[in-house]
Parts: sequence; C-alpha cells; structure tokens
Amino acid sequence: MYSETVEMIACQRNFLFGQSDSSQMLCLCVQVESIMISIISMLSSPNDESPANIDAAKQWRDDREGFRKKVARIVRKSQEML
Repeated sequence: MYSETVEMIACQRNFLFGQSDSSQMLCLCVQVESIMISIISMLSSPNDESPANIDAAKQWRDDREGFRKKVARIVRKSQEML
C-alpha cells in the first residue's frame, strides 16, 4: 500500500507540472482503481479497534443489526438530498 501511495503522488506531481506522457493516463486509472479497492476493503471489514467514530465502532461491535439499519437510513436520507 505504501508503494502505491508513493506512485500516486509521483503521478500527480508529474501531471500537475506538465511532465505527463502517454503513461500518465494509465497511472491515473490505476490510481482510481487503487482508491476504489481501498474503499471496498474499508467498508467490508471496518477497523473497530482504532475507529475515527467511537460511537459507530461501539455499535458495530455490540449491535451489528442496529448499525446496519442506521447506515441504511442515513444512506436513504443522503440519496433523497440528491
């Protein structure tokens, strides 16, 4: 994961400073793919040992069904705002 992050930063730097070539498009696609894989990984197995949201982590551990219902409600509400 660290090496992928370094590659993404290097690609962004080259792209921003006009040092792009035909390989840049591939680099940007790989970056998006890496980000999506990371997001899917975080969503499928959240880290409740070192959470950003302590209340959500506690509910994830203690009441998984309640957690899923709350997330579904929040997602529906956010979709209605679109």
